[in-house]
Amino acid sequence: MGAEFFKGAIDPKDALDWIKEMERIFNLLECPDEARVEYMYYLLKSDAYDWLLTVPGAQDRTIQYTWAEFLEKFRKQYVPDLYVDRKKKEFLDLKQQRGQTVKEYDAIFHRLMTFAMELVPTERARCNRYEQGLNPQIKMIVAKSETNDLATLREAAMRAEDLVNELGAQMAEGGKRKWKNVGSSSAGNSFGGRPNQSQKVSRPIASYPGQERRSAGPAPICPHCGNQHMGVCRRVTGGCFRCGDTSHFLRDCPLMSESRPAGSQTTIQGSRRTGGPMRGSGRGGNNRGKSQGGQSSRGEVQPRAFAMTRREADISPEVVTGKEQAGGSSKGKGIAE
Repeated sequence: MGAEFFKGAIDPKDALDWIKEMERIFNLLECPDEARVEYMYYLLKSDAYDWLLTVPGAQDRTIQYTWAEFLEKFRKQYVPDLYVDRKKKEFLDLKQQRGQTVKEYDAIFHRLMTFAMELVPTERARCNRYEQGLNPQIKMIVAKSETNDLATLREAAMRAEDLVNELGAQMAEGGKRKWKNVGSSSAGNSFGGRPNQSQKVSRPIASYPGQERRSAGPAPICPHCGNQHMGVCRRVTGGCFRCGDTSHFLRDCPLMSESRPAGSQTTIQGSRRTGGPMRGSGRGGNNRGKSQGGQSSRGEVQPRAFAMTRREADISPEVVTGKEQAGGSSKGKGIAE
């Protein structure tokens, strides 16, 4: 009936496989227990027969072992307890791995369960352990079945696996189409194609020179100056209305020289010689309403007064200082008042 000799084994799995095969043949032949032991004595060869000689009463048949007693001694020799305990732990920790099918998981489950039958004595306990090890997506589907039959649970898990694979394939195909459309749109824009009508291009809008707006919406009305602009009002900071620097006013801004016509830049001393008016123009003065460049409506350059300290006036060679007296004469040096 295909019975093979057993010559010993280093791997406990080989010994267990041989025992399973022999039990299958004995059950098929309806062989009684006493005859099974005699057949086993005959099938043991080489190292396995040497072990049989060490079993008390086995060689001379002084001790008649039952089939269960013989299996216990055989397993202690070739299937140690440490190996069995390791397989029990593998059974309790068994999980369906990524890329592993339900059929492959089922085969491993049943092989390990032979070492842990006392841990899952009922069909319900086996189904619970089987379900716990399934892929989370499959487990979520088969949990609705609530079956107590392991074969039925395996069938439900295989159907759930087909459904999960089908949904995954549809999602992957949809993702490929999406990226294909995005790629073609990006390629068209990169090589000179016009953007879609739905694509909005935001450009920063300057509120003051040197500043940029953060949004493309209309600028709010400033409560300080009454104009529409973004950012902090220059009247609050006291900065130049052109570049924002707080060290000078708009009429003295270096950037204004780029927009002035040739010959329009005149020093304060030259203004005094031509008889230009000498007006105070401190911060908050009326010159804010004049045109850019510090020129009045008559095109005259306004002098700069009260805009520097006495020490600065003494150091600068280009500033005319003095005090007007009655009669048009001047006397002494000082800041023009």
